[in-house]
Amino acid sequence: MLGDTERLTFSNFRTARKVFWEDTILPQLIFYQDALQQWLLPNFGDPTLLVEFDVSEIDALRESENDRADRRRKYVASGIMTINEVRQEMNLAPVSWGNGPS
Repeated sequence: MLGDTERLTFSNFRTARKVFWEDTILPQLIFYQDALQQWLLPNFGDPTLLVEFDVSEIDALRESENDRADRRRKYVASGIMTINEVRQEMNLAPVSWGNGPS
């Protein structure tokens, strides 16, 4: 995260933030999850309890809207998903012509 900022672009900075989270913060969170799971949860007597940090709202780890759109477009073009499956993922109503390959 520290370094030459003269040639810094938004893309470079976004990548640096993501790498920082993936290589530094997430391994620490996994360490804490494991420790809590091993040492704290047995005191509650319920073996189904699970410790897990919610990182879904961390901007650096979220897929950009452009990346998400590209992924969906590729999935539809390659037949992995139908248009209606993509629409469902986006919380949109299905269309009559969206169940077959495009």
